[in-house]
Parts: sequence; C-alpha cells; structure tokens
Amino acid sequence: MHKLEDNFVCPSCKGRLSQAAEVLSCPGCGKNCRKCRDVWDLRTVLSDSATGWSAEAFDLAYEEYDGGVGFKDRRTYAAGEGIPIVADEYLESEKELVIKNFISDKKPSALLDLGCGSGWFSFEMSECSPGTVIYGIDVSTYRTDLFRKQIMSRNRQDKMASAAANGENLPFPDAFFEVVVMDEVIEHLLEPGRTLKEAMRVLKPGGHLLITTPSRFMTRFWKTAAIVPTFIKRLFKGETLSRQNTARLREQLFSCHKIRRLVEDSGFETEKWKRVIFIPHESYLQFIPIFLLKIMIFIARIIGKIPFLGFLGLHHFIILKKIKQVRA
Repeated sequence: MHKLEDNFVCPSCKGRLSQAAEVLSCPGCGKNCRKCRDVWDLRTVLSDSATGWSAEAFDLAYEEYDGGVGFKDRRTYAAGEGIPIVADEYLESEKELVIKNFISDKKPSALLDLGCGSGWFSFEMSECSPGTVIYGIDVSTYRTDLFRKQIMSRNRQDKMASAAANGENLPFPDAFFEVVVMDEVIEHLLEPGRTLKEAMRVLKPGGHLLITTPSRFMTRFWKTAAIVPTFIKRLFKGETLSRQNTARLREQLFSCHKIRRLVEDSGFETEKWKRVIFIPHESYLQFIPIFLLKIMIFIARIIGKIPFLGFLGLHHFIILKKIKQVRA
C-alpha cells in the first residue's frame, strides 16, 4: 500500500529512498535516515558554528515554551498569551486568512508547509481545500512529532504527512507541489537564499510560494517604542528583566532590498507584495484596554487601505510565482 511518506526522496542527492526496518536508505549516495522521536529525520544540517544556528535550539525553546501542553491551535495559543480575541481575529485576517483564501481558490493537489511547527496552520489550510495533500517539514523533531500525532488522531494519514528536514535540502522530487507556504519562517533559516531556490525546484511551473515575514524597520520601531511597556510587563508577570529563552533562536530580519535580492536570485516572479498588520506586536496587546484596542484596530484597517502608509505594516506578505518558461 502506497503511503504519503513513500514520496520522500534523499535530501542530499534527491534519489529514491528504500526502507528497511526503521531506516530509509539512499542507494545513490549511501545516506541513511532514521526516526527521531517518531518522525523521519531527513535533516542534513543540525548546527552551524559560524552563525550559531542550531536545530536543537529550536527543540529546546519549543519544549520550554509549550510547558508540557503539547499541540496548540491558533486560539489556544492566543488564549495562553492573553491576546484578546478581537485582536487575534484582526491578526488572522491580515495574514493567515489571506493565505487560506488563496488555497481555497487554487485548490492545489499538493502543498508544502515549510516550517510547519506543530502543524496547526496545516490543518486550517486543509479545511479550506480538503482534497489537497499537505506535507509539513520543520527542523524541530519535537514539533513535527506533535504534528504527526495530530495527523494520526484525526485519521488524516491519507492527506497529511510530517517530517524533520532542512529548508535548504528539501526531501521532495522536482516539480512536486503547486503551492509552498512559508509563514514567519524565512527569518529563522540558516540559508534563506538556498531555501528559496529549493522551493523553486520543488514547485511545478506556474506554482506559487507564499511568504510572510516581519518588517525589519517596523519591528525595530516597536521594540524601541515598547522598552518601557516591556519593562512593566515583565515586572507584572514576575519575569526577570533580562529574560531570555534557554536557547537563542536565530532571527535575521531582512530589509526590503535584501528580500528583493533573494527573490531575484532564486528566479521567482513577484505576483503580490504588501505590508500588513498595523498595530503593535501581539505580545503587548493583552495590556491594552479592549475599548482602546478596538479603536486601534479600526484605525489599523483604514491605514492598511492607504497605499503611501503601507511602510507602517509590521509584516511583509509576498506571493511569488514560478514562471512556466525561463526567459531568455
């Protein structure tokens, strides 16, 4: 019986894998892949001393953050962070809802959620297009295992699969997907340019890559503006004033110029690029009175419709297309 996992290929040479017991072997290059936790570990790079990037750091940070709760969907996360539902609905409408509407319209046969985490957004996308087969990959074995457990519990093995892998070496054949989604991922990658080229490789001609990522300019602005509120928040929550995660996660925010260069170098054609979300970062919304928050969201929606104020958006929303024929 053919399983979705049978479509994985060698992340190093892209050759077909053969399974014997609990090992996936590549006859071409000799690479062997085993399971970690209970998901296939198809990662090719676990750490980089030059940049400090570490796959283990993601696992440690996620486990610490989850605090033993495990899988969280969007609403559970928002509730745990104290984010008012009116704010969460606005945030969702600016990014994730736009992606889901895109998926609902395109109804791709196969979609890759690159940087899927525990898979909560994969499940939401699958509801928009039930016939779509969705693969989720992430460097975290902890979160991809949470995803796998949810797939099993919801009996979705025929439509969804997860594995641990690097975006720089995707374990999929050429031209396998119609859509690749990278929702708040590119800023955490070891080699974002190489990952975009891999996304190009696994997309079919005419396929789309959807990217969301924080704006470097506005992120710096809000961090500066929120120095005092952050101080007060940490005192209020009983946190140390210099609180850090047990493991530092790589986060490299890009300028517009840098993103454009990455896109051009990868060969994609830009179909849509806009700024979205015109309120402060979600971590501060719980301290804003509801009546004031509603006013802010009302104003934010107006600002979002004024083109010359687009630079105030906290996130980039980008839709890229793989052109069907390479231009001469």
